[in-house]
Amino acid sequence: MRPAPGLRVVLALWLALICGSSACIAGAPLLTLHYTVTGTELQVSPATLDVPTGIPGSVLVSVLSGGSTNNAASAQLSAGAYVQAVLRGPAFPQPRTIVGAPNAPLLLPAINLVGHYELDDIQLVDAVTGQTRLQGTPSTVPVQVFSQLLVSSVTSTPMTLDQIQAAGIDIDEQNFSAVQFQVTFALSSQTVTVNFPVVSPKFTQSTELIPADQLAASLQAAAVLNQKISPRWCSCRRPSRPPTSTSKSRASTSSSRIQTTSRA
Repeated sequence: MRPAPGLRVVLALWLALICGSSACIAGAPLLTLHYTVTGTELQVSPATLDVPTGIPGSVLVSVLSGGSTNNAASAQLSAGAYVQAVLRGPAFPQPRTIVGAPNAPLLLPAINLVGHYELDDIQLVDAVTGQTRLQGTPSTVPVQVFSQLLVSSVTSTPMTLDQIQAAGIDIDEQNFSAVQFQVTFALSSQTVTVNFPVVSPKFTQSTELIPADQLAASLQAAAVLNQKISPRWCSCRRPSRPPTSTSKSRASTSSSRIQTTSRA
């Protein structure tokens, strides 16, 4: 038995009303909660390191909790612990252990041999038990040691008044001169150019760079030092050699000749 046409219209309207109200409820939530779950990590930066020969490099190892080192959780993890890593490379026949404090730069030794090195197994270690509290992120840092830092070019250009004002230098053009320096560094196959202005006073007459009283005091102190040093030099001189018999006879002959000539 089929429902009457009027009843079918009522049922259709009722279903449409229910679906519309459900969609309305689903599209407008009554309450939204946002949870942020943060953990702790041993952050190592930078992720790669380039250092010249003979200069110690370093990486910063930080104990982070909730993205910060200044909280109770970070302090609790750092207490009674130290940072440990292993340095490997051509300059070390045996791997070298590097130890440092957390939340501080981990210093590498100065390396004099060019090559590729690795700082491995970076971790936070318990000072009592020797157990690993945290593993570094990243746990390995590539270290590239290059020969030296080269200055490929240095350019000095006098600055105009407009350039001086654009650089924010407030000086009198009559008393000071401004020079724009350009230094180009070649660092690990990468060229870096640095521009910086230099301001120097113009000396149109003699200027006292050192006060007269200070200069007089320095000269007096130098004179005292010279007096203390001079006796040492005198005592170090070799004693004069005594005259030999030959020189004595020559001296007596000369004196007799002088006497004979005077008598004549």
